[in-house]
Amino acid sequence: MKAGRLAFIVIAGFLAGLGGHFVVDRLTFDRAERIADVFQALCLDKEVTDPGSLGLRPRPRYAGDWVDTLSRTLIFSSGRRCSVAGFEAHNLSSSEVAALVARVAPIIARDFPELTLEPDTNPDDETLEHFWMSGGFGTPDRWGVTIYAFLPGTPGGSTQLSYAPPLSRDAKVVE
Repeated sequence: MKAGRLAFIVIAGFLAGLGGHFVVDRLTFDRAERIADVFQALCLDKEVTDPGSLGLRPRPRYAGDWVDTLSRTLIFSSGRRCSVAGFEAHNLSSSEVAALVARVAPIIARDFPELTLEPDTNPDDETLEHFWMSGGFGTPDRWGVTIYAFLPGTPGGSTQLSYAPPLSRDAKVVE
């Protein structure tokens, strides 16, 4: 066999394997699981002090904000609020939002049994709302975890998973 032909076969095999690896990763990657894990580690738990250890990158020019290139989300952490969000081209699909709700609900039930799931105040096809809250609407003692998805599965929408702690508990600011 000629050296040129052998080199072509080796390079073609390498590229085919690399392409197959990316396809398999895309088919088996659980975006909802990753988002729930990052949310729990950065917004709910106090154990992670270096978001870089989770594979996150600091968002340039935005102190406290991080980028998760795996789940294609932004993490916002400031003062009392912490959120993981997917926007526009990186918005979650309807099935990813449903999977995220399924992953987050048991965490909330276990770690925050005082929170109750409120009824969806805007039931339609354009939004999906899950609010696990405590305290009256518009009162200073209101706190909880929310998932809000606007136009899930469309590039013009957004999905946000947020934690706003009670005033007696400060949100974790990750820097």
